[in-house]
Amino acid sequence: MASWNFPVAPPKQPTLPADGEVIVHNNHQYRLGQEIAEGTFARVFQCVDEWGNNLAAKVLIPRNQSYAEVRDNWHRELMNLITFRHPNITYVHEAFEYRNTFYIIVERCDLTLEKFITFSDVEGEAWLPYIARDILQGLHFIHGEQYVHKDLHAKNILVTRVNNRIEPEAAPDLVFKISDFGISKLEAEIRAFGTVMAQWMLPPECLAPVQFGQVGKHTDIYHTGLLLLSLLTKTDQRFTHEQIVNGVPSSRAKQLPSPYGPIIAKALQCHTHLRIPSALQFWKELRDARSWS
Repeated sequence: MASWNFPVAPPKQPTLPADGEVIVHNNHQYRLGQEIAEGTFARVFQCVDEWGNNLAAKVLIPRNQSYAEVRDNWHRELMNLITFRHPNITYVHEAFEYRNTFYIIVERCDLTLEKFITFSDVEGEAWLPYIARDILQGLHFIHGEQYVHKDLHAKNILVTRVNNRIEPEAAPDLVFKISDFGISKLEAEIRAFGTVMAQWMLPPECLAPVQFGQVGKHTDIYHTGLLLLSLLTKTDQRFTHEQIVNGVPSSRAKQLPSPYGPIIAKALQCHTHLRIPSALQFWKELRDARSWS
């Protein structure tokens, strides 16, 4: 019997946008600009629509992933963003596939919290109540939808300026928004072992779930605690696995000369059942500490 060797189609390769390229989709026109950010699985480009709105085009990158895997990740993040309509969560305008490349068009913010913290005139303790309130409001909404973000860090908190159109000379208000829902999952679907999470920000429950508990909403509380610890110290707080399971982050927060330190320390407890139980409770304790400081 004759054997037939049919040619195998080459894998689909994404095509990154060129500076100045115009993409038309669903009666919308997007002019792409320069790259403004790069992550592990995505690159972000400047983008302006036909109305002159400043947006951002997030392009997913297949790092050792098949076309189907990238498509699934794109679809999952899109569904998350559509579900999470909240003032403290970045807004998605549209999503589409173009030339084997997956795009998510989102509002463009001005900078990341990571960059904001480095400004010399930003006093961490003075800003903490406002930043914490915005982050925890968004997190409260996400948890109400039974999702866990799992990737809250200073690069994924975006800062946007809201200008006063009536008084253009007035200082703009700043709003802090949660972004990047690429690895967010329904809490009930999270695996006890092997859950996807950035290695440099692993919580104790990811390293030793039998000892400390399971990954869940309290994991986002822990990550928010790390964020606020970084804000108070104005340094990027990173710890070894040994330091994490030995409770060093919590101890460091407790030693800070700030009324917020002990509260952040509770959010950074190793055992999940000892942490502040919810985003709303976290905010209430920070608010009360501020009123007595």
